[in-house]
Amino acid sequence: MFQLQTRFAHGGWTHSLQNDLVDELYLHVFPVAFGGGKRLCAATGIDRAFALAKAKPCPTGVVLLHYTRAPAR
Repeated sequence: MFQLQTRFAHGGWTHSLQNDLVDELYLHVFPVAFGGGKRLCAATGIDRAFALAKAKPCPTGVVLLHYTRAPAR
């Protein structure tokens, strides 16, 4: 099995999503908001379905989320 791990900041990962290169997402959600915010993904018209596989809250308030590709509908 081949595994490639990459880390992206805002905007860098949308290319991978649009080209169907992402099988899993690991998100660390920090309980901080600044201003109006930006969308994580621009509206591309391409749907990629993911299902929550695991969620782990941390004592600091950060929530670790693991998503896997949802089965095709």
